[in-house]
Amino acid sequence: MSFYEIGKATVAATTGSAYATCHGLTTLLPEIVEVGFFCNAATASSVEIARPANTPAASTSTLFTALDPDAQPASQVNFDTAWGTAPTTPTAIFRLVTLPAVIGAGYVAVWQLGTGIKLAKTAGSGQWMVLWNFGAGTGSVLNAYVREDE
Repeated sequence: MSFYEIGKATVAATTGSAYATCHGLTTLLPEIVEVGFFCNAATASSVEIARPANTPAASTSTLFTALDPDAQPASQVNFDTAWGTAPTTPTAIFRLVTLPAVIGAGYVAVWQLGTGIKLAKTAGSGQWMVLWNFGAGTGSVLNAYVREDE
């Protein structure tokens, strides 16, 4: 069990598009155990924590960071903010959150180990988690963080 985290700003997602995604590789079965996001602007923002319906292809990715770099290998999970093939409307939705138009308004989702969102080894949408704008307008850039176990 090795924990990794990342803190990044997302894009300001338009209606029916992704703020950000996380994806793993076919060599391991990571588990997302915590997701937090907060409005960077005074813009009401609707956010789903979900799986995309398709298999996206990320073009801008950052690897998660080991909490203990001396004892852990490099992460194999990426946080993505741009895509060659963008995520499509999720069909597997885990959480729905509507944030008010207040800078700093946010939400934190926490799962116990063993009950979090698994990023499948099998290539496909199961390897991905998406923060998706399900609202009727463009959302704020979100200051987001994700914790995962590899």
